[in-house]
Amino acid sequence: MNYSLSNMLSSNASGIDPDARAYIAAVVAAGGTVSGTQKNAINTFYETGKTDGWYSSLKRIYLPIWAVAAANAICMKSLTSGTFNGSILHEAKGVRASSTFGNMNTNTNLGSLGITKDSYHFALLLPEGAEEGFSLPFSVNDLYVNGISIFWNDGFSFLRITNRVFSGSFLTNLPSIITTGNDSVAGNLYFKERLSNGFEGVETLDGIVGTAFPSNNLFILGDSGQQASMGAPIGAFSVSTEFSSAQDTAYTAALKTLWETTTGLTLP
Repeated sequence: MNYSLSNMLSSNASGIDPDARAYIAAVVAAGGTVSGTQKNAINTFYETGKTDGWYSSLKRIYLPIWAVAAANAICMKSLTSGTFNGSILHEAKGVRASSTFGNMNTNTNLGSLGITKDSYHFALLLPEGAEEGFSLPFSVNDLYVNGISIFWNDGFSFLRITNRVFSGSFLTNLPSIITTGNDSVAGNLYFKERLSNGFEGVETLDGIVGTAFPSNNLFILGDSGQQASMGAPIGAFSVSTEFSSAQDTAYTAALKTLWETTTGLTLP
């Protein structure tokens, strides 16, 4: 009897990555529907990450494209769940706050994940680009004081890491993947935007981050007070320990493929 890939992925076939199988099972148990094409894409993502070496650095990664809150809250790495608060729209391309108030509490903090000011990486996939006006796609504090966040205000983007703020006015307002991380080998930190044709507006910064990250929980779509919530969708989000700039390039390529294949959409 011949089995399709989708049937194989839903079984205990030894050739399927066990972490991919566990995540798929968790999404289905939470009310999500995962097609054969989506299963294949998820499996490829896990296998690629383990082959390329960046998977072990991932601590939390969310792919909220299942249109079901419980499924969207599941971390692909740990299988732990975040908590959505306020008014959230769960769409095929991602999640967004439907009003000023809304967020997702990851129910953990950076220190518990082993993420420090000397070893960190954040990735944010924006299917419709950045939102105009002040909004916080992620934050580990109340608003943006003495923490880490990427935020937009008055048509400009900014990266705040502890007590430092960097202008990101080079970023386009297009669908893209935004990343920031440190590269201890190169001795710097970087702020990048990946478009469909690669990177644009890469900025390398000196590696001085003055103070430790706060112990607050990590929030997505806004801050812990549900302020400055994102009205534009977030299609994927991850937080990791250090990725070199080269690992960042490989990772965002894999993340882009994962999101595009599971949604059937493209980042223009």
